[in-house]
Order: sequence, then C-alpha cells, then structure tokens
Amino acid sequence: MNKLFKLSSDLMCIASTDGYFKELNPAWEKMLGYTLEELLQRPFVEFIHPDDVESTLKEVNEQAKGKAAVNFINRYRCKDGSYKWLEWHSTPAKENTILYAVARDITEKIKIEQDLKFLEAKYHRFYNSIMDAFAVVDMKGKILECNEAYRSMLGYEMDQLKKLTYSDLTPVKWHAFEAKIIQEQVLRCGHSEVYEKEYCRKNGEIFPIEIRTFLICDEEGKPVGMWGIVRDITQRKKTESRLKESESRYHSLFAGMQEGFALHEIICDGKGKPVDYRFLEINPAFENMTGMKAADIINRTVKEVLPNIESYWIKRYGKVALTGTRENFENYSKDIGKYFKVIAFSPEKRRFAVFFEDITEFKQEELRQKLTAEILEILNSCSVLAHAIKRILAVIKKEMNVDAVAVRLRNGEDYPYYAQNGFLNDFLSTENTLTSRDLEGKVCRDKQGNICLECMCGLVISGKADLKGPSFTKNGSFWANNSLSLLEVPADRE
Repeated sequence: MNKLFKLSSDLMCIASTDGYFKELNPAWEKMLGYTLEELLQRPFVEFIHPDDVESTLKEVNEQAKGKAAVNFINRYRCKDGSYKWLEWHSTPAKENTILYAVARDITEKIKIEQDLKFLEAKYHRFYNSIMDAFAVVDMKGKILECNEAYRSMLGYEMDQLKKLTYSDLTPVKWHAFEAKIIQEQVLRCGHSEVYEKEYCRKNGEIFPIEIRTFLICDEEGKPVGMWGIVRDITQRKKTESRLKESESRYHSLFAGMQEGFALHEIICDGKGKPVDYRFLEINPAFENMTGMKAADIINRTVKEVLPNIESYWIKRYGKVALTGTRENFENYSKDIGKYFKVIAFSPEKRRFAVFFEDITEFKQEELRQKLTAEILEILNSCSVLAHAIKRILAVIKKEMNVDAVAVRLRNGEDYPYYAQNGFLNDFLSTENTLTSRDLEGKVCRDKQGNICLECMCGLVISGKADLKGPSFTKNGSFWANNSLSLLEVPADRE
C-alpha cells in the first residue's frame, strides 16, 4: 500500500480537520512545485484559491461530521503562481478528525469545458443575432433546432416547432419540387443551390421564401440531418412585382408614344473628340419617322447606317453626352430627307437620349408660305416678266437649297428653257429640247397625233407620268430629293 501511495500520479494525502496536511505523496511536489516540507508546514487553505476557501472549509466541516466528499472541486496554487483545478474524493476516519483524500488534476478538462462554453455562448449569440432564419432538421424533416429569426418568421414557439417537420410548414404544391432538390442536389452534392418556395405561418398566411440547404453527416459520412438558411422574400417579391408593372407601363408608353425616342452612346477618337455614335435603343415611332428598323441599326454606329450624315449631328450630340447639357434644336437630315425637332439630354456619362418629332410638313409649309410671299413681292415690284422670272428662280434656288433651277415654256412644238439659274452651258446645249425627232429631224408623234416629249420633264408636261414610280407625286409631278436614286429606277420605268 505504501508503494502505491508513493508511485501514484494522483495527489494522495492524509489531512487533519485542524487544517494541516499530515502526509503527502511525491506527486504533490511534481504537480504544484512545492517541496513536501513546504506543504506540510503551512495550513492547506493558504494554497487554495481565495474564491474557493469558503467552499473548501465548508466541505471539511461536513467531513468532520462523518460525511464523505465525492467530486468536490477547488483550485490549488502552484509555486509559479498558476492554479490547478483538482477534483477530490475523501473519507473521514478516527472519529472524523483525520481525512483520507485523493485528488486528480482536471485543469485541462476544465479549460476545455470553459472554451466549449465560450464557443457555445458565442455560437448562440451569433445564431440568434443573424437576420436570416436558420433551422436544423433530421433526415425525416423533423425540426431539431432553430434561431429566433426562424421562430419569429413563422410565429411558433420552439416547443411547437419541435413537433413539426419542414414539410408541415410547406404548402403541398411544393413537396415534390423540394423532394427532388433534396435528392438531386443535397444528397448528391452536400448542399443545394438557392431555391424559392413558400412557407405557411402559424396564422395560415402563405408567404414566399428562398432557402439553401446543407447536409449534415456523422463521422462515418452517413447523412444524419440538414440545416438551412431561410429568408423571407415577401418584400422582394412585392418590389419585383411593382418593378414588372412599372416596366410594363414603361414599355407600353415607350411603344405607344408619338415622339421618336432613341438612346445612344457617343464614340470619341484618341483625343476625346466625338466622331461617331452607336444606337442602343429605339422605339416604334423612331422606326416610323426614319424608316430605319431596330433589327438593322441597334449596336451599329450612325456612320455605318447613314454614311453621309452631317457632322453637326455628331458634334451637337457629343456635347450633350460629354458635358451633360440639354439641347433643344431643329435640323434637317439629308439622308432621311426630313426636318426634325429634337430634345437631347444625357442620362449618364457618354450616353445621350433624344426625343424628336418630324416637322417636315410644317417646314415645307413654312417654306411655301415664305416663297409665296417673296414671289408675290417680286411680281408686284417688277414690270418686266423675264426679269421677274429670273429673280423668282434665284429665290427658289436659295430657299430650296438646290444646285440649279429652270423654267421651260412652250415655243412652237418644243419646250426649251426660258430661264435658268445654275445649269452648265454644256447641259443646256444637250438638254434644252424636249421634242423627240426622227433621223430626218422631223417631230415624232404618237398614235393620237400628240408630240412625243423626252425625259422626266416631257413625261410630266405630257401627263404620261407613272404615278407608281418612286419619284412622282399623286398629282403627277416629279420630285427627286437625291438624283442618285434615279440610277436605281429601271430603264422601262424611266
């Protein structure tokens, strides 16, 4: 027995209820760092942590009454000032004045328990403070654990939720859908992608959620449960619904508005100078006014679509896109052949949007009124007809912005130029006559005896214009805003 006393790694002692050790085994020196003499010479309470002295003396008094101590815990100070946690088993003897005791160092165990308690407290603080709902279920779906956010979201208490499965909280229409996700994603990959379904609150209200589920496995890799992060997306769904309604109203307005609309991005050269712009979006009114279709121009540049576009469009739009200034103006597009009233603004840097309306008819009427007034003024102020016609042609050339203008008057069986402004002499010498003649120089006539007149002027004068032709008006006049288009007219129709 004496040999066991000396060799034991546990602390063994014989102590008296008067507060002194009577005998100690060598393990005390090794564990606490004191010599046995130091321990035997001083009351044992001097080695006990101050916070544990009262409980230790109380325990000693109980043993003095004959009661054994089991699993009593206190702290002893080491010689280096640190403390060891000891767990005691003791039995009183000799009329309860002598105590036989064995103590085991449980310092590491206590430290682990304290660390675990700290982690658990930290976990629970985090667990209950996260805004998203969180729940743990077994493989049958029974709810094992959840945080406050989950309980508040559903309106249940914890003891009520533990009697339910997640399927009990899910409308039946989602059961097959979710079972497929568990089978194909969670069990196969260890987690699911984020998916949406619905939950039912305690009050019966159905509401949308999004959830991501993770698999829980034991040490052998066998699935034992699942945990999931759940988010109430009621507000998001309402916002999405309002957004869809707004988008629908916007597209209805966009498609139905009478003004043309287009969104563009400006393109600059290496020096930051605007040199082109790209079409990003247009509405149906834009298509109707310009004849250009979204499918043909979106993501293309204006120089690709309209190679001859006037530079002032790019320059003005570039100013809007780069400076953010708003521009209101009217201008003419030769490629399109129309006047437009434009409001241009920049919704974001390097982009510009335009609202515009076709004011061609208004401009043409305005021009007609101006020409009429100027012609009347000339006729009223000029007594010689020839002089008046020359002045009128000059006014028409200027106001119509054309290269040349002329008047033909009948002279016998022909219609030569009576007056002109801008035609070259070579042209006049070859194109002055309209009458068609045979090889003998005689005037050609049709079956009805009418003089045959050549070229477009002749068709118009003789009333033989094909009103289906691209350059004839409904009243039989000929109009070509761009003479290059005449090259595309088939010879039989020219």
